[in-house]
Amino acid sequence: MLTLEQLMALPKASDVTEVVEVPEWNGTVTIRALSLAQRNEMLMAVSEDDARDTERWNSLVLQAAFVDPVLTYDQAVQIGRLALGPVTRLLDKIWDLSGLTPAGGLSKKAVDDAEAAFRD
Repeated sequence: MLTLEQLMALPKASDVTEVVEVPEWNGTVTIRALSLAQRNEMLMAVSEDDARDTERWNSLVLQAAFVDPVLTYDQAVQIGRLALGPVTRLLDKIWDLSGLTPAGGLSKKAVDDAEAAFRD
């Protein structure tokens, strides 16, 4: 069982980063994991009634997750309008790093990992 001290010593989401090769862009970008608070804030910003603005959701995720280069919201919108393949791979890496699904829910892997940690 994890102690409170161990939990408090875990890295913040903003400290969980990964350099991702984007061959189509001839370079790399650095992304970071999203926190629960960021996810919740973004979901609130893109949801109205039962609808969700997917372009806004993806743009907010790209903006929040890009470390190098840092993106403004408008730049993230432009990135989201580039070729589907590399943008989708980057979003998939962000979801994986954050333990999320593309819709913002918890991934099965994140749930399984959490359940395993509590069983130990």
